[in-house]
Amino acid sequence: MRRLAALLLATVLAGTATGQPLPSPPPLRFVAATNNALPIAEFDANGRLVGGMVKDLGELIAAGLDRPVSFVPMAGKRVSAALLAGEADAVCFVLPEWLQGDFRWTRGLIPDASLVAAHADAPALKTLEQVAGQPLGTVQGYSYPRAEQALGK
Repeated sequence: MRRLAALLLATVLAGTATGQPLPSPPPLRFVAATNNALPIAEFDANGRLVGGMVKDLGELIAAGLDRPVSFVPMAGKRVSAALLAGEADAVCFVLPEWLQGDFRWTRGLIPDASLVAAHADAPALKTLEQVAGQPLGTVQGYSYPRAEQALGK
């Protein structure tokens, strides 16, 4: 193991000692799911990510890894397939149960609040089951296992 580490270090040093620049690392490709809106993501008229927390966080992570960053806008339904196909390297602001595939997950950055938002004059909920049979808005293409367990499909 020490020999391998020494060989790798010698290779890196040899590149800098000869005056040859080391190759630039490839961009870290972040998914920018187009079904998100501010504050998560902001897209321009051409569909390019121009703002939001996905952009800010992606840029910070890439800078911490000393890599350039690029953002890959795509429909939320395509995220799993794109990651599995190598079309993107990372995604933020999703829960593991929302994607199909065997991915390496980091520790959560924002806790899952699991809340139901309603109009200010709506009665307060004590349990999720109180909304059974009522229409609920969700993000298309994502699954909500806890809600489905309590309310059914």
